[in-house]
Amino acid sequence: MKKLVTIILVLQSLGLTAQTTNRTMDSLIEKTITEYKIPSMVVGYITGDTCYYGSAGTTKVNGDQEVTLNDKYHLASNTKAITSLIAMRLVEEGKISMETTFIEIFPNLKKEISEEYYKITLGDLLSHNAGVQPYTNVLESLKLPEIKGTPSERRKAFAIFVLNEKPVSAGEYSNAGYAISSLMLEQASGMSFEELVAKTMKSLDFDHVVNFPNKADENAPWGHITKGNTQEALPPEYEYELEDYMLAAGDISMNVVDYSKLIQMHLNGLNGIDSYVSSAGFKQMHFGIDNYAYGWGNFENNGNKISAHDGSTGTFHSHAMLDPKSDFAIVIVMNAANQEQVKGLYEVQKEIIKNMR
Repeated sequence: MKKLVTIILVLQSLGLTAQTTNRTMDSLIEKTITEYKIPSMVVGYITGDTCYYGSAGTTKVNGDQEVTLNDKYHLASNTKAITSLIAMRLVEEGKISMETTFIEIFPNLKKEISEEYYKITLGDLLSHNAGVQPYTNVLESLKLPEIKGTPSERRKAFAIFVLNEKPVSAGEYSNAGYAISSLMLEQASGMSFEELVAKTMKSLDFDHVVNFPNKADENAPWGHITKGNTQEALPPEYEYELEDYMLAAGDISMNVVDYSKLIQMHLNGLNGIDSYVSSAGFKQMHFGIDNYAYGWGNFENNGNKISAHDGSTGTFHSHAMLDPKSDFAIVIVMNAANQEQVKGLYEVQKEIIKNMR
């Protein structure tokens, strides 16, 4: 009961976090999107008790609808951190552990998958150490048989197919691994992964949609692809989208305010504050394994432990970085993703950090 009360109090305090827009950030973002031909960009600069926001641009190239802080942007692979948060919550509730193997959760599938995967664990899947094929390229899906049914049924069929493929080296980044991990979380919780996401977001009072944001609201930012020297905005009816069974790997969209609050919760967790999961849980997610733990990459910079992650499906790009020792984090999301535009994202990050610290 004491832990539950503590969690409630912390969540209430997070809800009262100071929030402010920042003109300096707006100016830096405006300069960057003009120079790098980015339709729009939103930024959150985060400390333990305050989130500063900046934004500039339009929802689609050559459009006249300016973006707002309430507009949702596709997080792509930064969704993995949300999947890992859900997993850690279930671990702390005693419903599963990072050492739980796939076969322990699905003993009836032992004859349907390759023996090479009998010992892979939830932690292996979340840290890309299970050796499953990557599925980071749309072309990889062409080898799949037709998969029918509900998202959960399709997730299971996909997992069985992948767990009969030739293993890759441990440490190879894998979207498929996250799809399989979400199947394990479904079985452990008795809920679909879609329900787990919805429950988590509701508990934290965050808004979200699955899939690209303009699929749910045509006035939301549109993703863009570059063709030659021009950019093409992808309308809601555009056929490109992730398969539903890949939700855990990269298909959540959020606005920058809620996303910043989510990252602030992680930042405070890394600095000793229990909330949706324990501080120890946050530290395990970010730094439990060198280079890549659970949904987060990590490295050292001038003696500081830094965690970070980028996500892109080629139409949006999201970036998050946390420096707990210095008590700041930053998130940047834009609705375009070519190489030069990503370079611009990193350039504006440097300028914002220099001006805000």
